[in-house]
Amino acid sequence: MKLNQTLDLTDLERENLNHSIIKSTRSKKGILPILSAVKLLCLSILILNNSYGQKLSIGGQITNEKGKKFGVARIVLYNGKKQKLEEQSTSSNGKFKFKKLESDNYTINVYGDGSFSATEKVSLDGSNVNNLKINPSKDGSQPQLSLDLQSGGVSLSWTSVSSAKGYKVFRNNEVIKEATGLSYFDAVKGGEVYNYSIAAIESDGAIGPRSLTEYGKALFLILIRLKFMLKKMPPIFLGVWLMAQVLITFIETAN
Repeated sequence: MKLNQTLDLTDLERENLNHSIIKSTRSKKGILPILSAVKLLCLSILILNNSYGQKLSIGGQITNEKGKKFGVARIVLYNGKKQKLEEQSTSSNGKFKFKKLESDNYTINVYGDGSFSATEKVSLDGSNVNNLKINPSKDGSQPQLSLDLQSGGVSLSWTSVSSAKGYKVFRNNEVIKEATGLSYFDAVKGGEVYNYSIAAIESDGAIGPRSLTEYGKALFLILIRLKFMLKKMPPIFLGVWLMAQVLITFIETAN
């Protein structure tokens, strides 16, 4: 009789042990969706914070030497880390405005038809900069440089100088190429920022003035995809979508 009681007790302990193992396994499976949801929530908060936290702006007008409207111009904005934030073209009145900026030191490069260009340094410290006047100057011997950031490198293109027989391409103030055309692809590793400029080689061998300095880096493929996604989906909607994913994950976990 005592032997049977011992056997019954052992079976009960085994049953409890199996129940504990199953419960522990379910618990671990339930933790993983929760961790994923927490990650999505953190990302959502970060995106929404960037959407609403950056409220400063830089605005003004491109003017000619008489202080009148300049006309259509191409404007490139860089932050203090020399990261390209935005490029825009003005309307015929030359007015421009960059929004959703943080307190930082900015560089603005301006280009206009007819070899006009200018560089302006702007500092934002908790307040907007409005009514900024930028007056480009003309130099026909100075090329105008444009960069296209790509996966695996930086694509450079520039305007022609009528008296040039070729062009020197500078990266970080060192010549990396002597080109006869008006473009060059610089294969560099992703993530590192480089400064670029172009100078014309005149027919007599003299080197003309360098272009304004532009900054660029090769992009990682995942960043290109993310950049495309952000262009298609405004940050506020992207944040809402991520929060919806968090909610769905929690509902699935609860069930």
